Amino acid sequence: MICDGRYGTTNLKRHIKACMKLYGQNDLKQMLLNAYAGDVSLRGSKIDHGIVREFLAKMIVRHELPFSVVEYEGVRECLVYLNSDVKHITRNTCKADVFKLYQKGKSKVMDLLSYSPSRISLTSDFWSCMTSDSYMCITVHFVDKDWKFRDFILSFSCFPPPHNGLFISDKFTKLLGENGWNIEHKLMAITLDNATNNVTFVNSYMTKLVSRGALPLRGRFFRIRCAAHVINLIVKAGLEELH
Repeated sequence: MICDGRYGTTNLKRHIKACMKLYGQNDLKQMLLNAYAGDVSLRGSKIDHGIVREFLAKMIVRHELPFSVVEYEGVRECLVYLNSDVKHITRNTCKADVFKLYQKGKSKVMDLLSYSPSRISLTSDFWSCMTSDSYMCITVHFVDKDWKFRDFILSFSCFPPPHNGLFISDKFTKLLGENGWNIEHKLMAITLDNATNNVTFVNSYMTKLVSRGALPLRGRFFRIRCAAHVINLIVKAGLEELH
């Protein structure tokens, strides 16, 4: 760097004034370098506590961590080291933040579904855990207004007995109807395995939809049998013959 007195520093003074106006900082020493996606910029040293809480909520969901992780002494020490102005939260506050994150994501998916010009297809299946509790998962598949294929899990919920077709039909009506996701009028097809209760469910649910004029071709292509399940049954039958 040239330090000779013959060289002026007016340009540097103008630069400092510009930075002060741009970032609202009176002391450039209190600013931090912010690097994201290959871009480097200056930002203030103060943090947005709302953004910090949102990052913590996303971390807990992504890595399946307990809500109490925000109360761990080591985690709090790390946050304080990164920024001494950080405000600690409790597990209950973190739980509320995760639910807000879910509501925010659900709102985005509902907008995508409502603005999609295409019909919507579903897949559904049951799953039992080691404690014998049963769960039902419903996934939606569609092409959005930008012609991009999308799929989202609409529901993964506990589903206690009975698992008969009529009970499943009522569950779908509550979840997908006007008081839920409100997409029954846009349904095209649903893919299920070959369980007996699914036959009763499809007949009951399809009758409701056809009576409202919600299905094209009166539901002729509404029921799609899961190819993976069909192949699984074929292999099992073949193995039995071999034995």
